[in-house]
Amino acid sequence: MLINDAIMVLCDYKNWKAVTAIQSRSFLEKCRHIFSAYISSNLLDAAIVGAANAVFLAVMRMPHIFPIALIAGISNMIPTVGPVIGLIAGCLFLVFFRPVNALWFLLFTVALQLLDSYLIKPKLFGSALGVPSFAVLVITLVGGWIFGIWGVLLAVPVAAILLMLWRDKLRPRTPND
Repeated sequence: MLINDAIMVLCDYKNWKAVTAIQSRSFLEKCRHIFSAYISSNLLDAAIVGAANAVFLAVMRMPHIFPIALIAGISNMIPTVGPVIGLIAGCLFLVFFRPVNALWFLLFTVALQLLDSYLIKPKLFGSALGVPSFAVLVITLVGGWIFGIWGVLLAVPVAAILLMLWRDKLRPRTPND
């Protein structure tokens, strides 16, 4: 594909500019779709975590179900520290009414976050962005290790864009493609 572009430049510069503009628009549209899918997946994950918290709190007959579940769900969208913020806020709500509830909430939240981080989120992002689930986990860890909070936040959509570029432009074509 890159060789075709180079030949097009040499042969017909005006036509190449039009094709390049169309390709750029298509690329930007695909990037917009990737970021939109990433944000939608993040919102869905937050809703799952919030709902799981609400069900747990209701089953355990704990007070303040709605605000605790809402805070846990919304804070789950913040990479790395968000679940900790939700945990602390929920425990603070519960410790004043019955301290043992705060302990149960702590145990549940740790288990839920492990499940969310290693199973739910990679599966959601993987299916929405076309990136394998295990790759989502590895990409997030490496992105956070290298670039901190920004790496955790942007590693998956950037990897999805790079994968899209690989599939569309750089991958060697076979006659069956």
